[in-house]
Amino acid sequence: MPATAVGVAELSEFLSADPKLRMSGPTLPTLIEEALAEAGLGGEVGAGGGPRLECGAFAGFMEALQQRTLRAMLPHSVSALPDLLFIPKPAHLDT
Repeated sequence: MPATAVGVAELSEFLSADPKLRMSGPTLPTLIEEALAEAGLGGEVGAGGGPRLECGAFAGFMEALQQRTLRAMLPHSVSALPDLLFIPKPAHLDT
């Protein structure tokens, strides 16, 4: 039976493995939790104790994650980040 909700660990795994996103690092779980809370989607707590995202609310989570990430990159915020990694996107995916 497919999962109807995913937790922070599953979201972290997805975001780090997806070739278009490639998000990783020690602050990723915190970023995910903040995006869930910002979107009002982190209310359900799973067996592991962390927030769970219902699969039908994934688009709202991704929008909140983008907004949270963009705010972290503002000049007054970016210098306070403990880790930062930019991976340039090549013109051709095979390069």
